[in-house]
Amino acid sequence: MAKEIVRITDLITDHENPVIENQEFEDKEIRGPAILMPLDGNCDFQECNFRGSQDAIFLELPKGKAQLGVIGIRSVSFVRCDISGIGLVATPPDDGGADGGEWRQTA
Repeated sequence: MAKEIVRITDLITDHENPVIENQEFEDKEIRGPAILMPLDGNCDFQECNFRGSQDAIFLELPKGKAQLGVIGIRSVSFVRCDISGIGLVATPPDDGGADGGEWRQTA
């Protein structure tokens, strides 16, 4: 059975402050194009398949630097999802990132 397709940009209701909150995606096909930035420690990716190289998926944004076009995620989980056209951004560990830079190894 094919997974349900979720176009991440269709979930944005406020384009001035694009944030997706309190969502759980399980066994879905998540499609971009989009760059997502976890805004809290409650975002989780479990058993997901990202399409693309690690260097293309993971982007570092220095602490305090703003970036247009990024979609924030807060209290969002992805379980057994196939993810394509999506990049993830976080603060590098030497900039005081809350995740200690481990997001590259665990996502």
